[in-house]
Amino acid sequence: MAGLCAAKQQRMTLQASTSGRQFAPSVRPALRRPAVVVRAGKLPQGVVEPPRVPTTPEPRFGFVKWAEKINSRAAMLGFFGILLVEAIAHKGIFEMAGFTVGQGLGFEF
Repeated sequence: MAGLCAAKQQRMTLQASTSGRQFAPSVRPALRRPAVVVRAGKLPQGVVEPPRVPTTPEPRFGFVKWAEKINSRAAMLGFFGILLVEAIAHKGIFEMAGFTVGQGLGFEF
């Protein structure tokens, strides 16, 4: 029960620290945690701990949330755009490109 009470207290502290704004449970800001935490019992001789923990900037390229959102939005626009063109022309996209469709594969047994 102590863990449950501590989690509730942490959530209440988080809500109080956001300048009086109340968040719904699904919209609550996420707490940032480091991806990997390495703890050693004792450092070897001659090794000193760094004065501060290095920070890495947020990635801007690759599979990041921003790029994935843009790609998915572009895919949705393209898909519905093709559906709109097919609905207006009363033909499929392959028929408009000049391919014959709907005739079978041409090697019936």
